[in-house]
Amino acid sequence: MMLRRWWAWTGPPMAVGVVIVAAVVALDWMLPAATGPNRPVRVLLEGLQGAVGGLAALLMYGRLRSTRRRTDAALVASLALAATTNLGVAVGFAALPVDGTSADVDAALDWAAVTLRMVAALYLLAAAIGPHRRRIRRIDPRLAVMTAVTVPTVIAVVAVVSTRNHLPMAVTAGAGDPLSFESHFLIAAAQIVLILLTATSAVAFLVRGTRLDDRFLVWIGLATGLGTVARIEFWLRPTLYSDTVRVGDALRFADYLVLLAAAVIEIRSYWAAEAVVLAQHERQRLARTLHDGLVQELSFLRAWASSVAAGRAHPELAGDVAAAVERAHVESRHLLDLLSAPPLSLDSRSTGAAPLTALRTEVETLAARAGVGAEVRWPPGQHFDQQEAAVLGAIAREAVINALRHGRPERVVVELWPDPRCALRVVDDGRGSDDAVPGFGRRAMADLAAELEAELWTGAGPNSSGTMVEVRRR
Repeated sequence: MMLRRWWAWTGPPMAVGVVIVAAVVALDWMLPAATGPNRPVRVLLEGLQGAVGGLAALLMYGRLRSTRRRTDAALVASLALAATTNLGVAVGFAALPVDGTSADVDAALDWAAVTLRMVAALYLLAAAIGPHRRRIRRIDPRLAVMTAVTVPTVIAVVAVVSTRNHLPMAVTAGAGDPLSFESHFLIAAAQIVLILLTATSAVAFLVRGTRLDDRFLVWIGLATGLGTVARIEFWLRPTLYSDTVRVGDALRFADYLVLLAAAVIEIRSYWAAEAVVLAQHERQRLARTLHDGLVQELSFLRAWASSVAAGRAHPELAGDVAAAVERAHVESRHLLDLLSAPPLSLDSRSTGAAPLTALRTEVETLAARAGVGAEVRWPPGQHFDQQEAAVLGAIAREAVINALRHGRPERVVVELWPDPRCALRVVDDGRGSDDAVPGFGRRAMADLAAELEAELWTGAGPNSSGTMVEVRRR
């Protein structure tokens, strides 16, 4: 069963990889052999690989922003550093004279490239085998990636430029054969290390992708596997740091194309998940509308009807009953409007003209109905965001309802923006409520606070009496 599951995930990518390798090798055998160096093709390939790699890194950065995982940051840094290296090689090859009179600059370019590719391979290995759940918490992921790319690039460029007069050539042409090359022993050793690093990364990505049911990681494993095959070819035929283009370059270009395909697959998966989140967001919004409005009015009407049926007439509540019926009618119309309106995006803004004034009216009405004193206050002249005010108002309304229902207070105070760290504070002097029972209302308040990137805190009020609910900014 485990083998069948593993093959279901890795079979298609591996089949694609085998087909690509077979097709490239067959084309290399069928097409006429190269007759000499071809610098324009080398520059074009390096430039295209740099552009494709940069685009893949940019698309994968969206995944990093969502997850903030260190492994995703290492993957983006690896792709960005490799793309930077390819673009630098393309520019360098385009600028160097063909006659070989700038051998020192050519050598510096080759050694800088192999050094940066080694660092990119280490980043790739960290992305493949690093702790999957570790997150970046104290630094912006964008800054982390930029630092991981910039620092080794600057160090490598400064090092090779300062020693360029003493650097040997990375590859040299064989005697009598312009298509035969010999690499420096350090370059050959670097290729062996790169083969080991990328092969380990490919296996780790395939295993982790299968274990986590993450198709994106499986395709990254395929791309890394193609890169490993390309490096084996460059070890056997060291043409990478020359003007000659061979089968290894085609395999390396296929590696970047698969990386781009993996990024596109991830983007499609992200938008599919986003659609599910938006649908759930709409369901929660409708549930809160029902719970905070229509359900509360119907509960009051049910309690009044029960008392009348039991023979306990309350003529003094006639006005409140009529008002409750009217509010229930308004709430039902509002719910119909929500159902017929286009869905909100996650960052949509409320269009209410005065959400805080409406909140004050609702809280005072609820408190008066229960015979409780209430006060709603916020700093004078406060300029507020409509969305934030609407969300805080919904949380405050739910907190007041919970206090009146469970705490039996004599007074409820709602404070908006009482201090820089706290966005909302609701305090009552009742007997408190049981925090161990979350209930729909408490879950709804926590979900609303999360929309503002804040957290909900509940506990005893001042002097350890009553209940206090706070929305604290993170």
